[in-house]
Amino acid sequence: MSLGLTIDELQLIYRVQFPVLRQYENETFYDQRGKIVFTVNRGLAGVGVTRKQWREIQDAQPGAALPDWAADAQGPFEPPFDRCDREADMAQAYAYFQRELELPGA
Repeated sequence: MSLGLTIDELQLIYRVQFPVLRQYENETFYDQRGKIVFTVNRGLAGVGVTRKQWREIQDAQPGAALPDWAADAQGPFEPPFDRCDREADMAQAYAYFQRELELPGA
């Protein structure tokens, strides 16, 4: 905002300048406690389950019993699994700060 960018411009910069980050985020899934269950990010090797294991549990519903291997050091993963949406998060943050920075009577 301080640079005069609109939310559309900000999101375009994200899409064009950070394609690898975008791919990693689109292919990283979290459980209900925010733990990474599956990722393709090579910088996070050993985090989460393998692709083969992911295919087996990816559609698990809330409360579903998962195999024993579907866990990390903190315990079992909790379905359903979801991924972040950075563009939606940016839009939400942008709208919030836009409201907060509006001058009274403007």
